[in-house]
Amino acid sequence: MSVPKRLIAVLNWRGGAMVKSYRYSLWRPAMRLSASLRVLDRWQLDEIVLLDISRGEGVDEVLLDSVAGLDLTTPLAVGGGIRGREDVERVLESGADRIVLESVLFDQPDAARSIVDMVGRQAIIGSIPVTASSEEISVWRPVGNVSQPPLDVVRRWFDDGLVGEVMVTDVEAEGYSGRFSPNLPHTFAQLPPNSVIWFGGLGAAEGARVLRLPITAGVAFGNPLHHSELAAVSLRSALKKGDTSLLRGWSPA
Repeated sequence: MSVPKRLIAVLNWRGGAMVKSYRYSLWRPAMRLSASLRVLDRWQLDEIVLLDISRGEGVDEVLLDSVAGLDLTTPLAVGGGIRGREDVERVLESGADRIVLESVLFDQPDAARSIVDMVGRQAIIGSIPVTASSEEISVWRPVGNVSQPPLDVVRRWFDDGLVGEVMVTDVEAEGYSGRFSPNLPHTFAQLPPNSVIWFGGLGAAEGARVLRLPITAGVAFGNPLHHSELAAVSLRSALKKGDTSLLRGWSPA
């Protein structure tokens, strides 16, 4: 029996407020974080990923205060500014179930290993933003270049036991529904089953296709889930396309 895939919401936090993000370069105001979390929790997403994309120093305490005390029933993963064990402790104390790591995996592998020793790799999602062209898929980094192909980078994370899953983000498509690059699934096809979360530019049609890949653990959506309170319900129905085993069912709370 196949493992049901996950429908995941991604919320972006920047400069002390929640935003809609477009291609990692344009941001527009969104609803309040606490209100958005409550809406998504009500409609029973399989997971919520909350990312601080400010790229500042350390974990944003305002973000953590906004999450603390909400008593969400939906599993929550938080990322952004996590550099060491003390950051992880604060994130988990705020109510997060898992953490998302990016910069520390690229720049501080020893710190990443220390975090893994603390929480276990199944509690860690490794984030790898990529840019896709007709010629190649490359790792995107805000500063500096990564010469290794994205597949090699992610394979090393798995081989070293640093991550339980990876979230592959199509940077050029991020924020624009229906622009997800069809080349990405082929690039990562050799990864373990149920190990990849796809994000960036997915529409219902693209999401339904990648959900059926063995390597897919889940599909993640950001801006489309801001459109209405019922967006998550409509999206789940469109993704299933008659396959009731593909995503877990939904029932009113």
